[in-house]
Amino acid sequence: MDAVSGTGEFSIGRFSGENFHLWSVRARMALVSKDLWSVVAGEDRPADAAAGAGADELAEVRKRQSDWDKRSLKALAVLSNALSDAVLVGMRVTTMVTGRELWASLERVYGGAKSGASRMMLRARFMALRMQEGADVQRFIAELNSIVDELATMGETVAEQDFVLKLLTGLPPSWAPLRTALESVEDARLTRHYVEARLLLERTKLLQQQ
Repeated sequence: MDAVSGTGEFSIGRFSGENFHLWSVRARMALVSKDLWSVVAGEDRPADAAAGAGADELAEVRKRQSDWDKRSLKALAVLSNALSDAVLVGMRVTTMVTGRELWASLERVYGGAKSGASRMMLRARFMALRMQEGADVQRFIAELNSIVDELATMGETVAEQDFVLKLLTGLPPSWAPLRTALESVEDARLTRHYVEARLLLERTKLLQQQ
């Protein structure tokens, strides 16, 4: 997915119809950084003026509502700019006037019924992933972490021991000595971060020997 600018320090990948749950996390953080998430979530819609309100109060209410409408349109623009052409057309964005409308449509189409199948596919990818001989262990770790993070956005957590086991069993034969050494480490120390650090340290040593 291409990076989309205009969202402060956060960038949203252009959503092409896949990995909605992970994309939605990035999109939400980008909207938060722009102070736009509350209008998408519908959290701060200004209330109408009370019956019998004076001119000053009516003016203040209209100003708040106008500001909210502008922010909502800006959120719609940010989200629209972060969609591929195919998704943009499919969502019929030209008929929408608020960011909340677009967000709700995206969740309905991409975040609901497909989530169960997506979880199954991600779990299958996690179990099948292997580091090829001669490949970069840093990339292998990053790919595993990406799958785990995406599962987390769907409410599914990969246990620490399962992640460590996958890191070790996914290594190619040339890494067998280090794998054997790590398997002898006591369970309390054999954490995800510890194993990742040892693998990256070994990577550094191998690069220095080249």
